[in-house]
Amino acid sequence: MQSAESLGRKVLAADPTFLWVVVVNDKGETLAQVYSKHIAKTTLRKQTKERLGTLDTVFLEAFSRAEKWYGRIGFLLLAYKNANVMLMYSRRHGVYLVAKAARSGNAEYLYAKVKPLLRA
Repeated sequence: MQSAESLGRKVLAADPTFLWVVVVNDKGETLAQVYSKHIAKTTLRKQTKERLGTLDTVFLEAFSRAEKWYGRIGFLLLAYKNANVMLMYSRRHGVYLVAKAARSGNAEYLYAKVKPLLRA
């Protein structure tokens, strides 16, 4: 079984539009954070970790509720003006991945690239 950081790095490497990937457990606890070499890591890491506590909780709650209504979900997407934030679940690894991508990235295209990694 690969580590949370290894899985995060593979997802980050799947497409250059990914800016960061955070791997969290079902309680919303951060297991790993990986960042693109294109973004400054100094203050961003602290800000990302502080904000993800709330974001993880909202994402995870929405994810579990929607799955009860509509069946198995591939990913959830928050489309902001300047970025997309995707939440994906890996049943194989039992973890959620929160990935920020540049707005230019097409979420369905990105998910198609990541999906095999979630099952590996």
